[in-house]
Amino acid sequence: MKKGAIFDMDGLLFDSERVYKNSWIKTAEHFGKEGGAELAEMVSGAGEEGCRQAIKKFYPDVDVTEFFMHVVNTARKTFDNDGVEMMSGVVEILELFKGSGAKIAVASSSDIRVITKNLERADIKKYFDAIVSGDEVANGKPAPDIFLKAAAKIGLAPEDCYVFEDSYNGIRGASKAGCASVMIPDTSPAIDEMRELCAGIYPSLNDAAEAIRRNEI
Repeated sequence: MKKGAIFDMDGLLFDSERVYKNSWIKTAEHFGKEGGAELAEMVSGAGEEGCRQAIKKFYPDVDVTEFFMHVVNTARKTFDNDGVEMMSGVVEILELFKGSGAKIAVASSSDIRVITKNLERADIKKYFDAIVSGDEVANGKPAPDIFLKAAAKIGLAPEDCYVFEDSYNGIRGASKAGCASVMIPDTSPAIDEMRELCAGIYPSLNDAAEAIRRNEI
């Protein structure tokens, strides 16, 4: 088992990626545009700047800020009204790492207030030694910045850390950082590129935890 574990949040710890995807689709429809689902796939896991660049590329005639804020506010309304559920196996894998003495971090493109609120609401903030948000790094996923910062915050070399991700951009960034990338597919299925980059791909965090216990990754 490695000395550290870095977790994405949306679509990995919490079942929120579908909400964001739906928000991109609804926003595209609101602006009278097609291709919202394709755009949502492209920006999954990316930071704000990456999202803005994608909007500009897809829809060069729209106000990028207005479009982006519509996505954010649409998702926020859903979370405020319905909340967000934890994914299967979260507590179990956190207990596994905590019990082994491993350091644990969150590395999410979301706003720090959103990250903290979700962790506190689910009563899992106590497991984490560090939190890194997208606002803290110059370049969002698929750049490695957020994972390098997370590893530094928990005092470990990147190669001593697992990174658990559900998105292509997250896996790309984790691999560039030199971490052991573990994909738990959510809305994006595992593709050949991911199989080449990942130390392991598992259907759930429970399955990943079992693989770690067996020293497979």
